[in-house]
Amino acid sequence: MRAVRTGPILLTVAALVAGCGSGGGSNTTTTSPKPASTKPASTTPQYVPSAHHAKRPPGSVYNDEIGENITTAPRSRVIVLFGPPAATKGDCIRYRIVKQPKQQWEFCFKGERMTSAMVVRTG
Repeated sequence: MRAVRTGPILLTVAALVAGCGSGGGSNTTTTSPKPASTKPASTTPQYVPSAHHAKRPPGSVYNDEIGENITTAPRSRVIVLFGPPAATKGDCIRYRIVKQPKQQWEFCFKGERMTSAMVVRTG
């Protein structure tokens, strides 16, 4: 009886089958390229407030929404989260603090990058 060697043949067939339909090599099928993203990839995660309040007076924030990591948020993200500010002063925007009428959060920016965040007394 004669021994039949099928190992190399099976490997060759398996490799050819694995390549079929993948869109690579010399296949006649074409795949359309993915459209380029219109948004630039963000290198840092988006700032998310530590608390959420469904009802917010215009130009106000709750103190429990502001965390230490807010300094990573660009100007546009702050406005998306909290709405239009109560006041604008130069490169800084201010939000009244709910239930603390004599204090405001002040966020200062250079372009879109936040340079400082602090509570200021008013009146």
